[in-house]
Formats: sequence, structure tokens, C-alpha cells
Amino acid sequence: PPSVISPFFLGLEHPPSGVQYTPILLNGPTPTYYYVGLTAIFVAKHPLPIPTSIFQYTSSGGGTIFDSGTTLTYLPPMAYKHLKQSIINHVSSSPLHPLPQ
Repeated sequence: PPSVISPFFLGLEHPPSGVQYTPILLNGPTPTYYYVGLTAIFVAKHPLPIPTSIFQYTSSGGGTIFDSGTTLTYLPPMAYKHLKQSIINHVSSSPLHPLPQ
């Protein structure tokens, strides 16, 4: 709702009491990116059936990059498939208009 306030803190060694936060992580092999430890995606309070391992970074890449300079979100194909289907199911009472290919 518009009345909810969600502050965004950067660089605090100890966040204020009661604040829930996600630490920003560094990946040694690719130190130019910041990552978040994404473990699940929820739609309408229900977790999607996506293995946690799909979001982890490894020495060969992957992971969930936090980039405040882009408006795009990329997901692995399996995660995208589940997210798309879950959203379609959740809003099935609303008309959907497919985008042209």
C-alpha cells in the first residue's frame, strides 16, 4: 500500500533495531558486481517451486546481481517459467493481453 514506508540504508555497520535487511555480498571471481542471497520467490505469499541452488553464485558465474542502475530483471529459464505461470494463475480473473513476439 502507498502508506507503507520502506527505507533503504547503505553502509550501516549495524542497522537500526527492528529493521529487516538483506546483506550485499561480494563474489571473489567477479568483484565488480554486488550480489544478494536470494533463496526464494513468493507470489501471493506462496513460494514458487524453484530450487535454492538456482540462485547461488559459483566460480563460473550465476547468482543474483544487485544493480541499481538497470530496470531489467533476468531470471534463469526455470525460475521465469514458474514466476510467469504463478502470476498468470494469480491474476486469471483479469484479462491478459499477450505481447507481440
